[in-house]
Amino acid sequence: MERIKSAWEIAMERAASRSSVKPEELKKQNEEKGLIIGKALADKFLSDLDKNRLKADLGKYGEEERPFIVKGARKALIESLELGDYEKLEGVIEGLCSLAGDDRPKEIKGRLFLIYDNYTGIYKKSSEKFQAAGRKILNRYGISGDAVKAINPSVFNEELKQINRDDLLPLEKEYEELKKELLNLI
Repeated sequence: MERIKSAWEIAMERAASRSSVKPEELKKQNEEKGLIIGKALADKFLSDLDKNRLKADLGKYGEEERPFIVKGARKALIESLELGDYEKLEGVIEGLCSLAGDDRPKEIKGRLFLIYDNYTGIYKKSSEKFQAAGRKILNRYGISGDAVKAINPSVFNEELKQINRDDLLPLEKEYEELKKELLNLI
Protein backbone atom coordinates (compact mmCIF):
# COMPACT_ATOMS: atom_id res chain seq x y z
CA MET A 1 0.00 0.00 0.00
CA GLU A 2 1.29 3.44 -0.89
CA ARG A 3 2.03 5.91 1.79
CA ILE A 4 -0.14 9.05 1.74
CA LYS A 5 1.90 12.24 1.67
CA SER A 6 1.20 15.06 4.03
CA ALA A 7 0.40 18.55 2.79
CA TRP A 8 3.83 19.63 4.06
CA GLU A 9 5.58 17.01 1.93
CA ILE A 10 3.58 17.95 -1.15
CA ALA A 11 4.35 21.65 -0.62
CA MET A 12 8.07 20.89 -0.17
CA GLU A 13 8.12 18.86 -3.39
CA ARG A 14 6.45 21.69 -5.29
CA ALA A 15 8.88 24.22 -3.86
CA ALA A 16 11.81 22.02 -4.84
CA SER A 17 10.47 21.60 -8.38
CA ARG A 18 9.96 25.35 -8.73
CA SER A 19 13.45 26.12 -7.58
CA SER A 20 14.77 23.90 -10.35
CA VAL A 21 13.03 25.97 -13.04
CA LYS A 22 15.53 27.22 -15.56
CA PRO A 23 15.95 31.00 -15.86
CA GLU A 24 14.79 31.03 -19.49
CA GLU A 25 11.67 29.05 -18.54
CA LEU A 26 10.97 31.51 -15.73
CA LYS A 27 11.42 34.43 -18.13
CA LYS A 28 9.00 32.80 -20.58
CA GLN A 29 6.43 32.32 -17.81
CA ASN A 30 6.83 35.95 -16.72
CA GLU A 31 6.43 37.11 -20.31
CA GLU A 32 3.24 35.09 -20.84
CA LYS A 33 1.82 36.33 -17.56
CA GLY A 34 2.81 39.92 -18.40
CA LEU A 35 1.16 39.78 -21.82
CA ILE A 36 -2.10 38.61 -20.26
CA ILE A 37 -1.98 41.29 -17.56
CA GLY A 38 -1.08 43.92 -20.19
CA LYS A 39 -4.08 42.98 -22.32
CA ALA A 40 -6.34 43.21 -19.27
CA LEU A 41 -4.94 46.67 -18.43
CA ALA A 42 -5.47 47.80 -22.04
CA ASP A 43 -9.06 46.56 -22.03
CA LYS A 44 -9.66 48.36 -18.75
CA PHE A 45 -8.12 51.54 -20.18
CA LEU A 46 -10.25 51.35 -23.34
CA SER A 47 -13.40 51.14 -21.26
CA ASP A 48 -12.77 54.48 -19.50
CA LEU A 49 -9.77 56.08 -21.32
CA ASP A 50 -8.17 57.22 -18.06
CA LYS A 51 -4.43 57.34 -18.80
CA ASN A 52 -3.61 58.21 -15.18
CA ARG A 53 -5.25 55.00 -14.03
CA LEU A 54 -3.30 53.08 -16.68
CA LYS A 55 -0.05 54.42 -15.22
CA ALA A 56 -1.23 53.72 -11.67
CA ASP A 57 -2.25 50.16 -12.55
CA LEU A 58 1.08 49.60 -14.28
CA GLY A 59 2.91 50.92 -11.20
CA LYS A 60 1.48 48.08 -9.12
CA TYR A 61 3.81 45.63 -10.81
CA GLY A 62 7.50 45.03 -10.28
CA GLU A 63 10.34 46.12 -12.53
CA GLU A 64 10.93 42.54 -13.65
CA GLU A 65 7.45 41.98 -15.10
CA ARG A 66 6.64 45.55 -16.15
CA PRO A 67 8.28 45.39 -19.63
CA PHE A 68 6.16 42.36 -20.49
CA ILE A 69 3.00 44.04 -19.21
CA VAL A 70 3.76 47.17 -21.25
CA LYS A 71 4.34 45.02 -24.31
CA GLY A 72 1.02 43.22 -23.81
CA ALA A 73 -0.88 46.46 -23.20
CA ARG A 74 0.71 48.14 -26.22
CA LYS A 75 -0.12 45.19 -28.46
CA ALA A 76 -3.73 45.03 -27.23
CA LEU A 77 -4.22 48.78 -27.70
CA ILE A 78 -2.89 48.72 -31.25
CA GLU A 79 -4.91 45.63 -32.15
CA SER A 80 -8.07 47.37 -30.93
CA LEU A 81 -7.77 50.08 -33.61
CA GLU A 82 -10.43 50.00 -36.31
CA LEU A 83 -10.22 51.92 -39.56
CA GLY A 84 -12.47 54.95 -39.44
CA ASP A 85 -13.00 54.98 -35.65
CA TYR A 86 -11.51 58.40 -34.84
CA GLU A 87 -12.55 58.39 -31.18
CA LYS A 88 -10.84 55.09 -30.46
CA LEU A 89 -7.71 56.27 -32.30
CA GLU A 90 -7.46 59.28 -29.98
CA GLY A 91 -7.80 57.09 -26.90
CA VAL A 92 -5.32 54.48 -28.11
CA ILE A 93 -2.71 57.14 -28.93
CA GLU A 94 -3.14 58.67 -25.47
CA GLY A 95 -2.69 55.24 -23.91
CA LEU A 96 0.39 54.53 -26.02
CA CYS A 97 1.89 57.89 -25.09
CA SER A 98 1.26 57.08 -21.45
CA LEU A 99 2.98 53.71 -21.81
CA ALA A 100 5.89 55.19 -23.76
CA GLY A 101 6.33 58.14 -21.43
CA ASP A 102 6.65 60.50 -24.42
CA ASP A 103 4.74 61.78 -27.45
CA ARG A 104 6.32 59.65 -30.19
CA PRO A 105 3.04 57.82 -30.94
CA LYS A 106 1.43 61.19 -31.73
CA GLU A 107 3.76 61.51 -34.73
CA ILE A 108 2.08 58.50 -36.30
CA LYS A 109 -1.40 59.66 -35.29
CA GLY A 110 -1.39 62.35 -37.99
CA ARG A 111 -0.63 59.80 -40.68
CA LEU A 112 -3.32 57.50 -39.30
CA PHE A 113 -5.84 60.36 -39.42
CA LEU A 114 -5.02 60.88 -43.11
CA ILE A 115 -5.61 57.20 -43.77
CA TYR A 116 -8.87 57.34 -41.83
CA ASP A 117 -10.01 60.36 -43.88
CA ASN A 118 -9.12 58.67 -47.16
CA TYR A 119 -10.78 55.47 -45.99
CA THR A 120 -13.98 57.25 -45.05
CA GLY A 121 -14.09 59.09 -48.39
CA ILE A 122 -13.42 55.98 -50.45
CA TYR A 123 -15.86 53.97 -48.38
CA LYS A 124 -18.63 56.51 -48.99
CA LYS A 125 -17.97 56.52 -52.75
CA SER A 126 -17.78 52.74 -52.84
CA SER A 127 -20.97 52.49 -50.83
CA GLU A 128 -22.73 54.71 -53.34
CA LYS A 129 -21.51 52.46 -56.18
CA PHE A 130 -22.61 49.45 -54.22
CA GLN A 131 -26.06 50.90 -53.53
CA ALA A 132 -26.52 51.71 -57.22
CA ALA A 133 -25.41 48.22 -58.30
CA GLY A 134 -27.68 46.64 -55.68
CA ARG A 135 -30.67 48.69 -56.82
CA LYS A 136 -30.08 47.50 -60.41
CA ILE A 137 -30.15 43.89 -59.28
CA LEU A 138 -33.32 44.48 -57.27
CA ASN A 139 -34.90 46.23 -60.25
CA ARG A 140 -34.36 43.05 -62.26
CA TYR A 141 -36.55 41.29 -59.71
CA GLY A 142 -39.16 44.03 -59.84
CA ILE A 143 -38.26 45.56 -56.49
CA SER A 144 -37.78 49.33 -56.56
CA GLY A 145 -38.87 52.71 -55.24
CA ASP A 146 -39.80 53.18 -51.60
CA ALA A 147 -39.60 49.44 -51.03
CA VAL A 148 -35.79 49.76 -50.97
CA LYS A 149 -34.34 51.94 -48.23
CA ALA A 150 -30.82 50.52 -48.23
CA ILE A 151 -28.93 47.62 -49.73
CA ASN A 152 -27.65 44.94 -47.38
CA PRO A 153 -24.25 43.78 -48.68
CA SER A 154 -24.52 40.32 -47.12
CA VAL A 155 -27.44 39.48 -49.40
CA PHE A 156 -25.57 39.94 -52.67
CA ASN A 157 -22.81 38.05 -54.39
CA GLU A 158 -19.07 38.50 -54.04
CA GLU A 159 -18.81 40.84 -57.03
CA LEU A 160 -20.76 43.52 -55.24
CA LYS A 161 -18.79 43.02 -52.04
CA GLN A 162 -15.59 43.35 -54.06
CA ILE A 163 -16.44 46.94 -55.05
CA ASN A 164 -15.36 48.11 -51.58
CA ARG A 165 -12.41 45.73 -51.27
CA ASP A 166 -10.65 46.85 -54.44
CA ASP A 167 -10.75 50.52 -53.49
CA LEU A 168 -9.88 50.08 -49.82
CA LEU A 169 -7.17 47.42 -50.00
CA PRO A 170 -4.22 49.84 -50.55
CA LEU A 171 -5.30 51.93 -47.56
CA GLU A 172 -5.70 48.86 -45.38
CA LYS A 173 -2.16 47.76 -46.24
CA GLU A 174 -0.75 51.18 -45.36
CA TYR A 175 -2.81 51.15 -42.17
CA GLU A 176 -1.37 47.77 -41.13
CA GLU A 177 2.15 49.07 -41.79
CA LEU A 178 1.54 52.07 -39.52
CA LYS A 179 0.20 49.75 -36.81
CA LYS A 180 3.42 47.73 -37.05
CA GLU A 181 5.41 50.95 -36.83
CA LEU A 182 3.49 51.91 -33.70
CA LEU A 183 4.16 48.51 -32.21
CA ASN A 184 7.90 48.87 -32.80
CA LEU A 185 7.99 52.52 -31.71
CA ILE A 186 7.68 51.95 -28.01
